[in-house]
Amino acid sequence: MKTDINGVSTCPVGEENFDTFRSRVTKAIMVQYDFRHPVRGLFSCVAKSVKAARARRDIWLDVPQ
Repeated sequence: MKTDINGVSTCPVGEENFDTFRSRVTKAIMVQYDFRHPVRGLFSCVAKSVKAARARRDIWLDVPQ
């Protein structure tokens, strides 16, 4: 992701970062998504859209720790 430093996410607490890229395998446009939670830490995933990534994040937030 363009906002990473040496491959480490620089996503601030309570915020999200995302970047699009073209998959080398499927040639589809994909989204790399990061969200940093104040307690749980970093959530990161690759999805077909930002909407799909946010849905995964919401599921992750709903799972009891």
